[in-house]
Amino acid sequence: MSSSSDQMKTSAKLPALDDSLAKILLRVQEQLDVSKPHKAFDILKAKECSNIPQCKNARGVCWMRMGELDDALRVFRDLCLASGGLMMREDVPTTFKTNLATTLALRGNVVGCLATLAETKDEGAPTVVKLRAAIDDWKRSLSAWQRFMFRLGVEPKAKIQFPFAPGDLL
Repeated sequence: MSSSSDQMKTSAKLPALDDSLAKILLRVQEQLDVSKPHKAFDILKAKECSNIPQCKNARGVCWMRMGELDDALRVFRDLCLASGGLMMREDVPTTFKTNLATTLALRGNVVGCLATLAETKDEGAPTVVKLRAAIDDWKRSLSAWQRFMFRLGVEPKAKIQFPFAPGDLL
């Protein structure tokens, strides 16, 4: 699937952003691009952003990059999981789901990360591809014993180091 059709698919699932919200998210992205998640988070305090899914996602990305993983996880679960908290919602963008998966991985729950990625149903999406590649690299860095235990469902103590800044706005 092409990236332009992915964008159309995503935009069909979310409310359209007016110009002021689009500008806010652009300013947030600019701050994230220069590794200033605290400044990006401050931008999101604008009242126009209160309950907009894209702004909630951006808050989660900021928290993820600030190391506030519990706050990030709460946001992404709220965005991605159905009301019972067990099933992935079909109507949210893949990026929101991969942000949830990334947060789980950063918290040391790689099994949960992989389960979440399996639920995206969009294996060709750039965010899915880069996250799976990072997990594959991490697995290769494990000892034979750690890989064996991981296959049994035991999470190794080795943390994933992403070769990219975690979290995406769009």
